[in-house]
Amino acid sequence: MSSDNQDRIQRQMDFIVNNQAQFSVDIQKLQETQQRAEERMTRIEDVVLRLANVTEHRIAELAEAQTRTQAQVDALAEQSRETDRRLRDTNERLDAVIGMAERFFSGRQP
Repeated sequence: MSSDNQDRIQRQMDFIVNNQAQFSVDIQKLQETQQRAEERMTRIEDVVLRLANVTEHRIAELAEAQTRTQAQVDALAEQSRETDRRLRDTNERLDAVIGMAERFFSGRQP
């Protein structure tokens, strides 16, 4: 083989070896990047799960608070109805007393 052919073959082999080395380096970098991405994804999944659990817990607490509040509103509404009933009774009695007083002071007898 001629020296030129050997040089050309050597250059081609050097090119192939260099490309293979660069390819190997690139693959290693991609693997490292993939590993970091998987670690980040695992952390993100953990955070999302914790956030979901906290949110679920808070929703349950809010539902319980709403139930308690509704019970209190219902009790207040019942108390208001009872107060209204008592006021009506009191007004009726006062009207009767006022009527008797008016008849008494006007000299009319029942």
